[in-house]
Amino acid sequence: MRTILSVAHCYGSILGTSWHLILTTLQHLVWIIGFKPSTGGTLKHVGTISNTDAAPMANSSAVVTTAAMADLPILSSMLSRLFETSVYLDDVALHHLIDALIRLSIESMEIALSVREPSLFAIAKILETGRANLNRIDVWWKPISSHLLDVCQHTNPRMREWGTEALTSLVRNALEYKYEQNLFDNERLLHMIILSLHELSLIQYFDVRQKQLEATLSILTNNGPTLQTGWPIILNIIGSITREHNDSLIRQAQQCLQLVVTDFLSTIPICYLGILIKVVAKFGFQEQDLNIALSAIGLLWNMTDYLFRMKEQEHQLKNVNDYLDPNEIYDTLTSIEELWMILYRKLSELTMDQRPAIRKSASSTLFTMITSHGQLLSTGAWSILIWQVLFPLFEQVEQFFYTASKEREQLQQQQLSKSSGGQDILMHHSRDTPEKQWAETYVMILAGVTRTVQVKKDFLAKLDDFPKVWSVLLTNIEKSALAKNPEIALAALKSFNDLVNIPINPALSPSSKKPLIPRDQQLWQQAWQVWLNIGNGCSRCPPERVIIIDRYDSNIPSQNFLTFFIDIFPNLINHIWSSDFIHNAKHFEQFSTIIERVLAVPIHSDMALFLIPTDVNLTLLQESAYKAMEFVCKNLKLELTKTTNASALLPICFKRLLILVLYAINPPVFDCTEQIKKIPTNKQQSNGKNDSNVNFVPFSEKILRMTISFYEDVADNPAVIENGTLQTIIQTLQVPLSMKYNCPSSTTWKLAIECFFRSLKVGLVVARKHRNAFESMWTELAKTFDDFLFSKSIPPTDIPIEELQRDEAIDCQAIELIRDDILPHANVLPETFITKILNILNRGSIYSCATDNFIDIDSARRLREEFSKICFETLLKYSFINDSSSSNDNLVITRLALSSMLNRCKEILQKYAHDERLHGKCPLPRSDNLEPVVGAFNYNHNSLTPFSPRTAEMISVLKALSTLIGALKRAPKDSVEINIWHQLIALYPCLVECTTSPSPQICNAIKDTLHQYFTLLTPPPSVR
Repeated sequence: MRTILSVAHCYGSILGTSWHLILTTLQHLVWIIGFKPSTGGTLKHVGTISNTDAAPMANSSAVVTTAAMADLPILSSMLSRLFETSVYLDDVALHHLIDALIRLSIESMEIALSVREPSLFAIAKILETGRANLNRIDVWWKPISSHLLDVCQHTNPRMREWGTEALTSLVRNALEYKYEQNLFDNERLLHMIILSLHELSLIQYFDVRQKQLEATLSILTNNGPTLQTGWPIILNIIGSITREHNDSLIRQAQQCLQLVVTDFLSTIPICYLGILIKVVAKFGFQEQDLNIALSAIGLLWNMTDYLFRMKEQEHQLKNVNDYLDPNEIYDTLTSIEELWMILYRKLSELTMDQRPAIRKSASSTLFTMITSHGQLLSTGAWSILIWQVLFPLFEQVEQFFYTASKEREQLQQQQLSKSSGGQDILMHHSRDTPEKQWAETYVMILAGVTRTVQVKKDFLAKLDDFPKVWSVLLTNIEKSALAKNPEIALAALKSFNDLVNIPINPALSPSSKKPLIPRDQQLWQQAWQVWLNIGNGCSRCPPERVIIIDRYDSNIPSQNFLTFFIDIFPNLINHIWSSDFIHNAKHFEQFSTIIERVLAVPIHSDMALFLIPTDVNLTLLQESAYKAMEFVCKNLKLELTKTTNASALLPICFKRLLILVLYAINPPVFDCTEQIKKIPTNKQQSNGKNDSNVNFVPFSEKILRMTISFYEDVADNPAVIENGTLQTIIQTLQVPLSMKYNCPSSTTWKLAIECFFRSLKVGLVVARKHRNAFESMWTELAKTFDDFLFSKSIPPTDIPIEELQRDEAIDCQAIELIRDDILPHANVLPETFITKILNILNRGSIYSCATDNFIDIDSARRLREEFSKICFETLLKYSFINDSSSSNDNLVITRLALSSMLNRCKEILQKYAHDERLHGKCPLPRSDNLEPVVGAFNYNHNSLTPFSPRTAEMISVLKALSTLIGALKRAPKDSVEINIWHQLIALYPCLVECTTSPSPQICNAIKDTLHQYFTLLTPPPSVR
């Protein structure tokens, strides 16, 4: 062996093709001795050689005697020295040596197909020869690298392992060698070396790819700052690890990538950043390790900051297009904008990943990136971003949502359980199906797109197609708001609110007269129409015409959704208030109709207990509806101080407000027919029941207060006067006032009478000034007074006497209003109206009772003595005004008042006498088709013995006559018409007929009354 080594060493330059024979002999001797390759290609003795199928000498190591063992290191050194001295061979001789080594290696590869332990002599010496000749690498690199790539694909693991080790070692050594010309300035040579490492990516053996990544990491660590034009190849090597590889390779590749982004990002030429972005994105798509995918998204975010800082170096990006795909190149974009587009596209693709965590992280990063750095983009780039990235992303996510399974995926649960160590994982019910998980992504994308348009609206408005962008976005919001999924629907409303909540110029606020420019006006009109469409859609009967109000399976919107929907109105209307809303009554009609329909939507069954208001509190939905109506009223009032344009809205505004007022009596009903607002029927009024599961009393009462306050401020507005608003208010209040004790809540009628008084205090003044506009109102007013003061409703039997006394005081206030604000102006009021008012006073003065219920012995509490007294005093006050200063108009009210009272008295006396004759000695029944009365007590003493209703009525009439006669006698001369005296005297026979009454109380009252007739037996001298 020494001889052969000496011959090869001395005559290597002239051996030529004989190298193959010498190397074959050396290989056989090495195998006999038992040399094995070690690091760097050096052969060392490792003891006995394992038996192989191809070895003819099973115990060949036996020839190595103990005496020869001392020579083995020398032989190994001589063998290595032979190939190290190849550096002195000329190029031709070197090629002969390399060719011989390759031929020998090919032979070993063929033998290795059938043995477990192949000969690695040739591969080891190829490595050793290459390392020795790095100074002329371009001479031998191609044949050696090509052969080693073939070895790397061998099926024998040992052969493949050493082929990969030899190639990666040569690459690392070549990059570290100090050449005469800097390697990293020699692009051709650098690419030739690194490309050999890259070609290993075509080999799918795990051990080969592992060695490749180890070499890549070593290159990055040692040569990263100086790679320059080699970066594309290195990045492609890292990116060649795909989602099909195992987690070990992916972790190795991610380690390389992490090193690139964190340590060498600033050293990578900017023109290669597009490749880096795509490589990083690939790791987001791999499915072996979720954490690696998430960290890849984090790396993309780190790159955005770097790109943002690279704005000043944009001039260095001239060659970016050379490293981009054709579909990534835009003629209208700058190089830096093209990089941004790649970044946005990759994140949008990650947002459609099948893993919810990846989608959430990617979408959040995408829209944060757009918001933070979008100002770097030109209008052309924004157009591409919107139409080719954002809107297509929304459409695809929407499609994924509608096609996702609604069932829980058992396989997914098993995978989660496996990753958690075999323990079962409980998933929240809101995310336990693919559909719900895609709904979350849907929400994020919609919110992100909306926020982008909202934040960048001023800039995006410069786009020629911005109206189309606005229209598409509003269409998506409307479609999402009407989706069956409650999470998506509510998120759409939040996005809508964000969109319309754009701060407006103070000059364009509701208090401004400055109109919007036509383009902006059109945009906000579209938004207004979308709001109307959502309102009509969410308050419409479900297509299946069956209402399901379960929380998790409902086909009607939740109260939270409806509340948020109404809350959008003030923010939206600010944009079209001055330009459109106040000039078009149709808009207010549509708005108020939606409010009414939304309030009728039932509450989800399991949320009802938490949302039904108390006697004083409103639900959140009712509060929002109230604030929306209040917003309109306040701005209308403010607008009226500047212009009369808003006057046309006042009548319809009051009409709609008063519809809501009646909800306290007749709550809205949600059904599948057209909802027609009607005044409650008598049956509804009597039982106070409704089909609503919400208490509307506090809401309606709050609306009523606001309505009357609003009316007090605008009562003298011509539009309010001409459209009969006061009459509409009276008609509305008549409903709770006539129901009185039958109202669902006692606070309703008490507030109604309070507001009735307030509206009349203001309205009557206006009505007297504009009599022609109020001709039809007086009949309704008289009827309202009559229905309230003589209501057919019966007080509850358990009502405290103090409460009855307070109620009577309210009745007295109504008479005081008549006395102070109506009768003094009788000369300008219709005579028929005054007649009805006097009849009411007449009836009240004689008829002092409210019920025929005498179950309770303590009947004194049912008396209306104060009410009777004030009625009578009012009648008397206006019965003696025919003095010398009186006008003919005042004579009318005097005659009407006295005549009405006397006719009423005569009617009661005649009916009593007639009924008493018919019953003979039997007492009259407690109620004989009389109007309800309360009962009275003996007026001669303080006995608490109750009377029958007829007895109480008679006593009241007789007491009234006694008082009237006395007052007439004390009246000034010529102040009473002759007809009044005749009517009074005509009552005398009727009184005589009643003297046979068996009731001592009535007889005593008749006696007192007859005593007053003493002076009336002849007419007074002045009349004679």
